[in-house]
Amino acid sequence: KGRLRISAPLLFSQTAMGRIAAGFALKFPEVRLEVTTEDRAVDMIEEGYDLVIRVNPDPDESLIGRAFLRDRLVVVASPQLPRTGDPAPGVARGTGERQTWHVKTEAGRSAIEIEPVLALGTLIM
Repeated sequence: KGRLRISAPLLFSQTAMGRIAAGFALKFPEVRLEVTTEDRAVDMIEEGYDLVIRVNPDPDESLIGRAFLRDRLVVVASPQLPRTGDPAPGVARGTGERQTWHVKTEAGRSAIEIEPVLALGTLIM
């Protein structure tokens, strides 16, 4: 009984949340769902969410998380990309802060420093 507040990313909401919410409402009619669609990082406790769905979130030891979907991202780059170890220019989601992308290649795992030249709030743009 009561309310269940959920924050979910835009793409997930567009492709799956409607079906999931409809099924949940049929199974638990006494629970009122309140879904907010947003791609920003939220403070689950401070903002009063009961459930937050995110893609590749940063680990938070104060929260319990469970993976229920896996996705693969593809990094596309010019062959002329410098291999000097300097940060590579890139399009990234989030703020314009430098990011480290952990990638798996034929040679094994490695980290790439990305200096965003374009930062997007959502990858649906």
